[in-house]
Amino acid sequence: MNPRQYTKTVVVLQPQTLTQDAQSAVQFNNGWVGVRLDCEVTALSGTSPTATFAIESYDEAAGTWVTEVTSTAVSAPGHVVLQVDPRVASVNNQAVQRILPRRWRATVTLGGTNPAVDCSIAATYAP
Repeated sequence: MNPRQYTKTVVVLQPQTLTQDAQSAVQFNNGWVGVRLDCEVTALSGTSPTATFAIESYDEAAGTWVTEVTSTAVSAPGHVVLQVDPRVASVNNQAVQRILPRRWRATVTLGGTNPAVDCSIAATYAP
């Protein structure tokens, strides 16, 4: 997908140090077709610390959160990209081929013993 087609970027998780699982505020999709998350990990500490990122959508009928796509566990500083978009090919731990639902959020799940992870997440919407 041409990155120039993405036209609105927002920070959904401000840069911070996480010591427990976290989630962004609920994001409301106002007519966008897809979203790309850029998840940045700048530092990890603790014993065997990891961070796993995900995009979840809200199932209006069931009243529950459903995982759309989940990254592999990150154990070193780096950059992770996740996408929900009907125009991209589905790729395990990276992208899912479907329309972005009305309500969604980003999550970070920590692993290891006493983990501390410095990270942030930005979302870029696709028209």
